[in-house]
Amino acid sequence: MLTALECAHGSVYSECHMDCENSCQHLEDKSFCLNLCVGGCQCQNGTYLDQNGDCVPQQYCSCHYQHGSVSRVIAPGESIALNCANW
Repeated sequence: MLTALECAHGSVYSECHMDCENSCQHLEDKSFCLNLCVGGCQCQNGTYLDQNGDCVPQQYCSCHYQHGSVSRVIAPGESIALNCANW
């Protein structure tokens, strides 16, 4: 069982938080959230778990782009051209 001492980088342990955690990935896709109460570590105070396991403000979250078999991570502040439009 995890305890508060085992939670890393700004997250805290809770006996019951929603299974759809505050993560950068969940900002984009909540389709796999079941809205169940689960125990574990979760980021607090408006921060989100990034791909490195750190709790960061939303503006430091990366985006995940996927089109067909092409998939890439877009770093905060980076833009890419899609169909001649910058995103």
